[in-house]
Amino acid sequence: MRPRGIGCLVSTVALAALLVPSPGAAANPLQCQRAIERGSTRYLDALFAAADRCTATGLPYDILDCLANLSTDAELAGERARWSRRAARECAHSTVGADLPYYATCDSDVLPGRCAFPSPVLDAPGADNDVLDCLACQMRAWVSDVTIALFGGHPLPDASAGAEATCARAIATGGVTALRTLTGELGRCLGHRRGTSIAVCIDDPGLRARVDSVTATWRAQAVTACTGVDPFTVDQTLNYPHECNGPSGAPGQVCRVFVPPCTFASTNRLDGPGDGDDLLDCLGCRVEETALGIGRAVQGASLCCTDAGCGVVMSRKACLLAHGRPAYYRIDDSGVSGLFLPHGLAFAPDGTLYVADFGSDPYDNGGDGSGRVVTISPDLTTSPLASLPEVPLGIALDSDRNAYVPCGCAELIRRVTPTGEVSLFAGTGTAGHSGDGGPATEAAIALPRRAAVDAAGNVYFTESGLLTLGCTQNGIATNAEHVRYVDPAGIMHTIFGAGPYGAAGEDGPAASAEFGALLSLIIAPDQTMVLGEVGTQRVLRIHPLSPDGIVSRLAGRPGNPFGTYSGDGGPARRARFFSVEGVAQDPDGNVVVSDFQNNRVRLIDTAGSVITIAGSGEIAGNRGPTAGDGGPGQQALVGCPQELAQGPDGRLWFHNQVATPYLRTLTRVLF
Repeated sequence: MRPRGIGCLVSTVALAALLVPSPGAAANPLQCQRAIERGSTRYLDALFAAADRCTATGLPYDILDCLANLSTDAELAGERARWSRRAARECAHSTVGADLPYYATCDSDVLPGRCAFPSPVLDAPGADNDVLDCLACQMRAWVSDVTIALFGGHPLPDASAGAEATCARAIATGGVTALRTLTGELGRCLGHRRGTSIAVCIDDPGLRARVDSVTATWRAQAVTACTGVDPFTVDQTLNYPHECNGPSGAPGQVCRVFVPPCTFASTNRLDGPGDGDDLLDCLGCRVEETALGIGRAVQGASLCCTDAGCGVVMSRKACLLAHGRPAYYRIDDSGVSGLFLPHGLAFAPDGTLYVADFGSDPYDNGGDGSGRVVTISPDLTTSPLASLPEVPLGIALDSDRNAYVPCGCAELIRRVTPTGEVSLFAGTGTAGHSGDGGPATEAAIALPRRAAVDAAGNVYFTESGLLTLGCTQNGIATNAEHVRYVDPAGIMHTIFGAGPYGAAGEDGPAASAEFGALLSLIIAPDQTMVLGEVGTQRVLRIHPLSPDGIVSRLAGRPGNPFGTYSGDGGPARRARFFSVEGVAQDPDGNVVVSDFQNNRVRLIDTAGSVITIAGSGEIAGNRGPTAGDGGPGQQALVGCPQELAQGPDGRLWFHNQVATPYLRTLTRVLF
């Protein structure tokens, strides 16, 4: 692994010489970035024109076969050459390594794949060996993949197919038009100073209205053209389901091997209410993902660190204009060993990490159903603190270092003192929702998973009746979707949640709002509460932390219990998640979440953008289950991340369920 940092992207003297400005020359990275963007726009226009010709009479199974024909390839090669000449002039005294960090997008040492190449230089003789080659390749790949999806992965039916041909053409050509509209609008917005990020542009009311109008026309024309046609007929001309139906699993429990973007648990109709349950929803999501992918590659979407802090995701150009430096998160093995399966992390002020761990290896004959609390000192010395009779699923500390440990399926919460004494803190051992106003040890609670302690010593915890379905030995609760707390006198209270499972009540009183399988919560430094769901797939904030608090949605789209993945670089409220099993907030106000079944750790900035900071979406592969350690987190393998904790030294700690070592860290690094 080559060292990562400003100016540390080249591995040979020869390549370094290509990047060093001539003596006395003034580097202008902003000018260079604009040149790259202008050239990419022209190349993308040529690519769309070529794709139009390829789909005019019929579509090969792989559109790349068509795009690679002699006339098309020559046209794209000519545009690529013009792009090179213009960029070379404007970038003569800038480096795409130090000034414009494209390596996370294009360096094959970081991101193995079809569009990553070994040289970090802007342009070099030959093919497939520089940044412009990488960007051109990525644009071709994105457009190719979405076009194949829009045609159902098959050759376009000819006129003899009659109604089926009409249906397929309406779905596909309308989708391509929507894509051209969105990428064009996004490029124009990001070309202006006001377009500070992809998310800001997509949320622009004028842009949104124009794109939504084109999308609505596409959907209406597709519905009309497909009247009487079944787009899901297996082994017939049309067969779309495989493009949209992804693997499913119980929320919060099943760790999936890989989740392609925009796959839904069941897509068996062309169009219908909602935005995550039909074919046109899926294809519309794929269109937006393509535009976001091209935008991330060319314009960039990284956390930008300025004198004001590191709380906003910006494009490369906007970060330069703000006199900032983009940042990424390096992923590392924590160095901690000897844990079986940690399910709760909490830091004391001195940096000691408290871990709620299984009592034995759960994959060794199923474990013995017990748990323990261990401490890990700043020098990584691991010490047992207490044994628990149940499996722990979270942990929280008060100011005296008493630990509060939700024990999930046991339907209770344990208290562990600094000397290791264990006692019952809340719950009766039977799933339910009762006991408000009385002793917490006599109150029935429903599958507590995470806990947090406020400055006054109140202990808050999540409660979910839906999740009791996964562990029936102590009963099943209904209408038990709440946040509850135990006050310092040991009295139980329900503070947030009306009880029924759902998503109603956003932007209203949290006490009467509906929640969908709450699983994670923290009390942020500003004394707001951040919550993560594994049912309706949202990230929520409640402010203030009091009975009159208001609940708002930070991220996610309310939907069915089976989520999917989408939205990186765009607005967090348009993004899709699948089981938010951990939340944390950093000192800049960014909310970091464990997107469990999507195998990613994602960051929601203070302006409402979302990006992935760790995880490629896979659990394992040829590189091994913890591949990527020591490099950028978004290119590493992260298998089902769960609990998160912000350490006093600024590092984020998390554990993955499907890899050892279980504990890994994320450290913010400036390019």
